[in-house]
Amino acid sequence: MGFIDFVFLSITGVIFFINLLLLILSLKSADDEVERKRYKKTYVPVITLCVIAFILYVAVVSIGNIVI
Repeated sequence: MGFIDFVFLSITGVIFFINLLLLILSLKSADDEVERKRYKKTYVPVITLCVIAFILYVAVVSIGNIVI
């Protein structure tokens, strides 16, 4: 694994886990449904983008391994 891979995965992983933790803590502390919807609209898209980035990274690496 190269340096660029390490940097990409580290940054994406940190963003993913911080947003996941913030979502869980926010949903635990939210009292009404309006707050819960607002927190979901804030954190879920970022978490989804991180998961897509992980999947695309694995796909590119897998294709690279097959080609080489």
